[in-house]
Amino acid sequence: EIPSSHAETIVVNNGNYFIVAGCFKVLENARNYVESLKAKGFNASISGQTDGGLNRVIYNSFSTKEEAIAAIIEIHKQDPNAWLLAGSGNN
Repeated sequence: EIPSSHAETIVVNNGNYFIVAGCFKVLENARNYVESLKAKGFNASISGQTDGGLNRVIYNSFSTKEEAIAAIIEIHKQDPNAWLLAGSGNN
């Protein structure tokens, strides 16, 4: 169970396309990375876990592929390792 003081960091994203910043086994590391991305102006959050149990940190989620591609082009200027995930970010 997630303590309520940290619940705001983990959200259910409504988009179908996710720009992934990284995946972390330790939840606290994922939370810290979310906070560092938010400090840089991104709408970052933890979006579920991978099949391997890693906590997925995303820059943002998008409804359309076009929006996601436009955003990742900009994000790649700062983070060339970011990648696009299509489908449910909560699986």
